[in-house]
Amino acid sequence: MRSVLPDLWAQETQLLNVPFSSVNTIILVLSSVTCQMGSRGRARAGRAVRVGPGAGAGGCGERFILTYIMGAVFMVRRSSTPSSCTRA
Repeated sequence: MRSVLPDLWAQETQLLNVPFSSVNTIILVLSSVTCQMGSRGRARAGRAVRVGPGAGAGGCGERFILTYIMGAVFMVRRSSTPSSCTRA
């Protein structure tokens, strides 16, 4: 949008809610990291994912659960305040 409408971008930039967007970005990046860690743990273990203490597989089940939780937090934050990415 900035390259297509630079004037509009310059006018509306001050309306962005940077802290809210930053937290959402961090949640999404970290959930991608935990998902990748779970996938690699699963590949190294070479067996089905099991969850719980002592389940083995390098904790990949726990990492997938953490990924789902972070995704849910992101979705709740985003859906509960649909206009919170901009300041009124």
